[in-house]
Amino acid sequence: MAQTTTSDVIAFILSDRCYPGDRSRIIEALNRSRAVASAKAAGVFHTGQKVRFLNTNTGIVTEGRVTKVNRMTVKLRTDNGMNWRVSPTLLEACPPSHPLDDKGMPKAKDAKKTEEFVDLAAFDPSKF
Repeated sequence: MAQTTTSDVIAFILSDRCYPGDRSRIIEALNRSRAVASAKAAGVFHTGQKVRFLNTNTGIVTEGRVTKVNRMTVKLRTDNGMNWRVSPTLLEACPPSHPLDDKGMPKAKDAKKTEEFVDLAAFDPSKF
């Protein structure tokens, strides 16, 4: 059996073969599918996590920190203080700004391996 595409569904809805009851069932199925996808995506995010999304009004990627996770939306606050309520299906987690080790903890920054040797015998306090 062939896969039904979005354009097939739209063509059916617009045709005179689609009765009002059919339209209602299609809309209910789409709403249910969207709710399940949204709830599943919301489970990935947690308060304090840094996330980003594409702002379709401006075409700019907006980043912020999650302040609350609801069933259908995620609330976040950007660095400039703006609050957003976004569908979790539109969000993605920002990559960490620091690498993580095998245990998920931030790796220590690579310190220079050279150590300075201080000769205390040569210390002259009068220079200070």
